Amino acid sequence: MRKKVWGFMAIVIMLAFALGFAAPSKVLAKPVTFKAVAFLPVNNVIIKGFKIFAEKINQRFGDSIKIELIGGPEVTPPFQLHEAVRNGVIDMCLTSCGYYPSLLWEAQTAMFTNKNYKEIAQTDYFNIMSKLHKKVGLVWLGAGTFNMVFHLYTNPKINTPKDFAGKKIRVFPPFIPFIKALGAVPINLPMGDIYTAMERGAVDGFVQVHNGFVKDFHWNEVTKYVIDYPLYQATAIVLANPKKWAQVPAGVRKQIIDFKSRVIDPAIYDYYEKENDKDWQLMINSGVKPIKFSEADGKAFLKLAYDSAWDRVISKSPKLGPKLKKMLVK
Repeated sequence: MRKKVWGFMAIVIMLAFALGFAAPSKVLAKPVTFKAVAFLPVNNVIIKGFKIFAEKINQRFGDSIKIELIGGPEVTPPFQLHEAVRNGVIDMCLTSCGYYPSLLWEAQTAMFTNKNYKEIAQTDYFNIMSKLHKKVGLVWLGAGTFNMVFHLYTNPKINTPKDFAGKKIRVFPPFIPFIKALGAVPINLPMGDIYTAMERGAVDGFVQVHNGFVKDFHWNEVTKYVIDYPLYQATAIVLANPKKWAQVPAGVRKQIIDFKSRVIDPAIYDYYEKENDKDWQLMINSGVKPIKFSEADGKAFLKLAYDSAWDRVISKSPKLGPKLKKMLVK
């Protein structure tokens, strides 16, 4: 009798194991977690677009992928983010498209545009960027910011573009050709160093967006003037580690790309559209005075900005550069 009982129990146990192993794998699978780092502090307004991206991805595809924003420059220095993602030190980042020209020169072209995201989406730009990034060991997931523009800010009063001659201007790499074309001296510094550099007179001005100008960076405390001509598009890019990205099911990866284009990008654009006017007015109310040139000087200033940027791109990428320019410039 005892042998029969033990035999029956053994059969039950074997069936339990068999049923367990036969259960659908998706029941046991956990979402692939991406540890992400931003190039600015996580509470900065410029990071809000990435937060929208992560929140909507987590909500829609939470069974397959989870994005956790674990910090900003205190985790990884901004100019090292792309290498940290390539090497798998972190899984994902939000970084400026202009922070890694030594790795991929063409990435910065996402800035040199006067088109909106809908117009660019009708071109082959996304596919081209995806392929270029794949070649250098990165997954390019598109922009995490839209509808943000740069301006030049100064402490000396600038009456014409010629007054920039000899002035020291804080930049990051994509602005170097334009600042040199103005006859000014480009000083490459991270955003976090702008306040101190302006306060100490190490630079006469800087290039940056007005989003978060007062509330996040307090640059109004050390800045007198803004040159009132928008320059380029401030474009931060979402990059992912290829090996980590490959752990997400192929079908889900494809859906995420489509979902970002249809749902996330419009949400990010709308967010910054609402914030732009408020932050600009707050900056002006804080005492930063706008400067307008004559009509002729204003046109020449903007033409020089785009011509200098694209001339440099095309000199470094003669075959692809002209094609990209047609996609990005009206």
